[in-house]
Amino acid sequence: MAWNELFEKMLPLVLCMTTFIGFSAPYIIKILAAEKFWDAWIFICFGMSIEFFRITNNLISLISHSEMKTKKAVFPYFLGGITSLILILISAKSTNYQLYIPLSIIIGNILVFILLNINMRKLIRIKYPFKRILLSLIISFPFVLEFLLKNQYTSIISTLVILSIFSLYFIFAQLFLFKIGEKVNYVQ
Repeated sequence: MAWNELFEKMLPLVLCMTTFIGFSAPYIIKILAAEKFWDAWIFICFGMSIEFFRITNNLISLISHSEMKTKKAVFPYFLGGITSLILILISAKSTNYQLYIPLSIIIGNILVFILLNINMRKLIRIKYPFKRILLSLIISFPFVLEFLLKNQYTSIISTLVILSIFSLYFIFAQLFLFKIGEKVNYVQ
């Protein structure tokens, strides 16, 4: 049950972080890159999707480590890696390879996620904290406003102000979700 407690605390935090960085991407790119690269913010979103599944998959694979049955994690990662590799090779031949290659990695990670869930459920009962996931999504909803404002503010000062405001909100959202997670008790 210790794993489920960790998962219930971590997943909403990771989801909120992913949402924040994804919707903040247009502002982050304006601070980090020259104007000619500002349209590359989509790649930050791809990266956050990849990171979300990487973190979640690593959390789920902890089950195999705690049960000392790591062989159950090998096949999902192997198949996900092979799937990504094949899709990348196919995508590289496309004119839209810039979009298809990151999507190939995301698809491979989703496959790892699905297969890990199937294999790890054979070891322990995985409890998804659906109420906390929903709460995390609701708390993350204001980040949509940040994204909708992306074309309104183009100066570096306005970008820093908007990003600072939403970063403070993100910190408080994480603190709130963490405090909620501390109140989770498992009675067997």
